[in-house]
Amino acid sequence: MIPTVPYLLKQVTVFSRSSLFLMLFVLGAVSGVQGQSLETPTLDLVDIPFNPKVQALGGAGGLSNNGPNSILYNPALLATSSDNWIEASYTAWISNTSFQYAGVSWIGRRATFGITLQRSAVGELQARTQPGPPSGTFSAENLMITAGFARSLGPVALGASISALRQEIFQYRASGFSFSAGAWAPLLDNRLQFGVSIEHVGELEALDQTSTELPHRVRFSNKSHILSLTINESRSVDLRSYVDVTKQLMSNDQDAVIHTGVEVSFNDEGGFRLGKEWKDTEQSFSAGLFLSTDRFGLDYTFSPFSSGFGTAHSIGVRIPLRP
Repeated sequence: MIPTVPYLLKQVTVFSRSSLFLMLFVLGAVSGVQGQSLETPTLDLVDIPFNPKVQALGGAGGLSNNGPNSILYNPALLATSSDNWIEASYTAWISNTSFQYAGVSWIGRRATFGITLQRSAVGELQARTQPGPPSGTFSAENLMITAGFARSLGPVALGASISALRQEIFQYRASGFSFSAGAWAPLLDNRLQFGVSIEHVGELEALDQTSTELPHRVRFSNKSHILSLTINESRSVDLRSYVDVTKQLMSNDQDAVIHTGVEVSFNDEGGFRLGKEWKDTEQSFSAGLFLSTDRFGLDYTFSPFSSGFGTAHSIGVRIPLRP
């Protein structure tokens, strides 16, 4: 039987802490976030890649997407886009968790702009005030809306973005803002690219008694066009590597995390990706397939988990907005 509102209000502290614990277990622990507690939880919206391409490359999002999703990692990369884009994805994570993402970017007269929306939801979490059968169920939801822009300044590009965040767990709600900024520079006719960004500097209101911490992280990124092999006039193979190193600025006891990925494309029309995030995590690796045409792009990624958690699946579509 689901408890009544007066009864639940009497259990504010117990329920809020049990809710946070379950939320962190589903969205934090299995995604590899280590060392977090109820006093310093982190937010899945900024820790888990919602975009299937970034997922397939082990979270190396700093230089892997020049569309609207780039404002979530390095907003400067938005300036490298030659088209207006609209994209969306859906991820079936684990334990009744789902992620939805949508974004749009367009080229202005002096800058390129982008807007994204990310939502995560967990349903049918069990509520308990004491050992034994649950006294009911509840859901949890996170929402983030981000707006950003980027501009080329000669051979380099600079960009910035701001995010509005909202958490809802049980009957508790919290909101906040974060700021990100980055720079991008190419070498050797874009065969070698470098990026640096500062992500999600901001804060959230307290959710009952606890505030969820944002990562306040710095990201160094490298993209290398390793191999370009022409088989004949109509067939070519390209190999690209992606390496991101992230470090939380507000925590000296957490090591830097390395995100690596490789992409093999055939005629730049399709191919596959492999990636790994090098830290203590239940997620061993990610892999994906992609298809790219003049009219649309399609991505699929799967991420197997150990310890019986299952496998996450993500699918996304990307469409150029042309007259």
